[in-house]
Amino acid sequence: MPEVKPFCGLRYASDESGNLDGLVTPPYDVISEEERARLTAENPHSMAHLLLPRAGADGASKYDAAGAAIDAWIQEGVLEQDAEPSYYLLRQSFTDLAGNARVRRAFFGVVKLPEEGERTILGHERTFDKPVEDRLSLTAATKANLGAVFGLYSDPEGALEGFLAQMEARPAETTANTIDGVRQEFWRVADDPAVAAFLRDQTIYIADGHHRFQTACAYRDGQRKACGNADAAPYDFMLMGFVAFGDAGLKIYPPHRLVQKPEGFDADDFLAALEAWFDVRRVAEDLPGAVDAAPGGCAMGVAIHGHGDFLLTLKDIERTE
Repeated sequence: MPEVKPFCGLRYASDESGNLDGLVTPPYDVISEEERARLTAENPHSMAHLLLPRAGADGASKYDAAGAAIDAWIQEGVLEQDAEPSYYLLRQSFTDLAGNARVRRAFFGVVKLPEEGERTILGHERTFDKPVEDRLSLTAATKANLGAVFGLYSDPEGALEGFLAQMEARPAETTANTIDGVRQEFWRVADDPAVAAFLRDQTIYIADGHHRFQTACAYRDGQRKACGNADAAPYDFMLMGFVAFGDAGLKIYPPHRLVQKPEGFDADDFLAALEAWFDVRRVAEDLPGAVDAAPGGCAMGVAIHGHGDFLLTLKDIERTE
């Protein structure tokens, strides 16, 4: 059972307008080099300085430079920590790839990291050592959760609608137009015991942030070795943004992967092997359109250089153990 609770957020001390343009950014792994250069050049306190740090002029490593920067921002009053544990609501307005206006609602809390064998938070991607090592070094230097994991929960009956509706009751405290074209609006709200009680019976599914999740687990394990197993220590929890599966603004696009043909690859043998699990159909043109038009279930497209494009539709196979 996931343990979710409010926390004392470390936030930008905004002016009366509450405008955080240029400070708030998308997640680190979708910021291009050009975007990072622009963000850091335009604002000395952009989150990009912490998420994607560079080595200091004094020879400090990029991680130590990030640690020094966040400490300095706190001392200077650029960042302030809330005195009371709170949840934080987020409303994101954006245009999807089809040109439709969408609004996504989320809230931020901290969730207890699962112990070995627990299946309270589930992912769907494999992680790689290098990104985890990078984020782990950054976490150790800054002692902060600089990015939230994107978690999904099920709420078909709308149990948390009243909690989320607080976004409609008053204007946002702070806003930001981020470099990806998304309008971000934030509210700080008081602890609501109904949130933790509802999520206690849930399984949380990671939509994005698998490396951040793995980093948090690795940091916790390292801290336990160094400091012992304290009861509910801060490193036992991680920052998560929660979105309901049924949220009208939830839009997750399919990933695209480019794979080099292995030595000895035979396209016909490959497709024949897939037929045990998929209906395989050659597509003459517009493979993405064929995938979008596939009725229900799981469908994907495969383009094999020099051999053609194919639509794969997962068969409904009854498995027996």
